[in-house]
Amino acid sequence: MNNHNYNHNFFVGKKGQFFSPDMIIAIFIFVVTISFFFISSENIYQQIALFEERKKIDEIAHSTMNFLIYSQGIPSNWEYASFEDINFFGLASERNTLSKNKLSTFFSFFNQDYEKSKEKLGIGGFDFKLIVYDSQNNVIFSGGVAKENSKKVYYYDRVVLYDNSPVLLRGVFYSAD
Repeated sequence: MNNHNYNHNFFVGKKGQFFSPDMIIAIFIFVVTISFFFISSENIYQQIALFEERKKIDEIAHSTMNFLIYSQGIPSNWEYASFEDINFFGLASERNTLSKNKLSTFFSFFNQDYEKSKEKLGIGGFDFKLIVYDSQNNVIFSGGVAKENSKKVYYYDRVVLYDNSPVLLRGVFYSAD
């Protein structure tokens, strides 16, 4: 019979190192990688949120500006109606041609009751200013609220006819910061 003397406690008396230099480097790389991931994901999230906000304001601004210059409004003779009877403002006497009566009535309503006018335009979540410039860059009409210290301001310009001359209709949209 073989008599083998095996020492099952072959680690007894030896010192093991749990934190070897390789493990410390691996943990450091892991922590840096995870930190980079979280920092990058936060930046990506902010970029996506900014993109979504820009997309939303683009859609609202585009439809608002187009409706103002392409449509006579709802009802089409709203400039002679009371404010409560107006469903939506339209400034056109015909496509891309602004009506003098509609413009003056619109700016009168817009400057008297800004919040309700914004609701009728469908832009309740944003501050808005509408300006009409002549060919010499003089302001013909202006109304709305210019939000001071806004970090995000978006300009939407349309060239239209007013009194048989080209003018610039500028919509300025201020996002909620």
